[in-house]
This record gives sequence, structure tokens and C-alpha cells, in this order.
Amino acid sequence: ETYRNKGEYDRAIGYYEKSLAIALKSLGPEHPDVGLSYNNLGLAYAQKGDKVKGMGYLLKAKAIFIKRLGPDHPNTKTVQATIDNIK
Repeated sequence: ETYRNKGEYDRAIGYYEKSLAIALKSLGPEHPDVGLSYNNLGLAYAQKGDKVKGMGYLLKAKAIFIKRLGPDHPNTKTVQATIDNIK
């Protein structure tokens, strides 16, 4: 988060990718924490200017959140708001 907030998107993306790999291996592809990793990657890519790649990650996060947490969960609503802002 710190690197992303400082505008150091490439550095943030590197850490988010490591986090995603660990979460996928230890928790499985549909765990909400994996969704958070996808969300963080999506935000970083979108803020970096690669909205297409960012949107791909955000949509993955949304699918996990809807399936595992439901459409009314705060994480689902937050990722949807981010998607709406990018569009």
C-alpha cells in the first residue's frame, strides 16, 4: 500500500504479485484474500495508467467477492465502485 500511495506503482505491483502467488498457493483461487490481492493489483495498474490490465484484475476480484462474500459485502461494493470509476 505504501508504495502505491507514494506513486511507486511498479514496486507496489511487484509486491502485490508476490502476495498473490503466496495467497493462491496457500489459500486457493477463490479465497477472499486472493480477491484482495487481485483488487490491489487492479488498483495499482489502473493508477499507473494501464486501465485495461487493471480492469482485468478488478473483475477477478469482483467475481471472487460475489461468489464467496455476496453482492452486499463491503469488499464487493468497493471493488464495484472502483470498476465504475475506471469506466
